[in-house]
Amino acid sequence: MVVNTIIDKVEVFFLMMRKKKVYSEELKREVIRLKLPGEYSNQELMNQFGIKNRTQIKTWMKWFRDGEEQRLAQPIGKPYFTDSYMGNWILANQQ
Repeated sequence: MVVNTIIDKVEVFFLMMRKKKVYSEELKREVIRLKLPGEYSNQELMNQFGIKNRTQIKTWMKWFRDGEEQRLAQPIGKPYFTDSYMGNWILANQQ
């Protein structure tokens, strides 16, 4: 019983230590370019580019379709704000 608990804790530790996969803006744009004509499935693109989750591709495609291509350059873990949001925040916080 104790061994299972220790093994479980070690597994959780290593899962937590895994780093998030970072994809370059160029890679994202290439995936979008290949996906747009409908010739490649998400799985084929995942295999070709080493993308871990199909949700990533769906998100990039949504940003592209919604005219939010600037989000493709967004660093991992950084919140995205529109210019109008930041303008309102700056105005509200001026002294």
